[in-house]
Amino acid sequence: MVKVWQAAEGITSQIEFQGLRKSGQMHKVRLTKNNYQLVAENSGQSPEVLMSNYNEALDSEKRTLSLLVETSFYQHGATEGAASEKIFDVEATLQAIQGNPELGKQILQLLLSNAATAIK
Repeated sequence: MVKVWQAAEGITSQIEFQGLRKSGQMHKVRLTKNNYQLVAENSGQSPEVLMSNYNEALDSEKRTLSLLVETSFYQHGATEGAASEKIFDVEATLQAIQGNPELGKQILQLLLSNAATAIK
């Protein structure tokens, strides 16, 4: 039925509605800071179903978690040689970005331009 509608509307590339729904649900989960209960109630699902189907982490979230773990682990047990190195303070950086949306835009633009350069 959906494919018939897409053909009738002249849509040549097929829209996968499950992927679209998953994308929307994951966006809601992130907007609510992982409040699966709220998102599940909003979509008419149980939190268990929502968590089992829509629990993928973004690469950026995985990297952030890795940095948080690394920073918290090495912050207390730095060796003599590493003591002179600056430790990246993820919390302070996140607070600075949240307090200054323009800084967040600049960082994102820098990351995107570096990623585009790396792909070339």
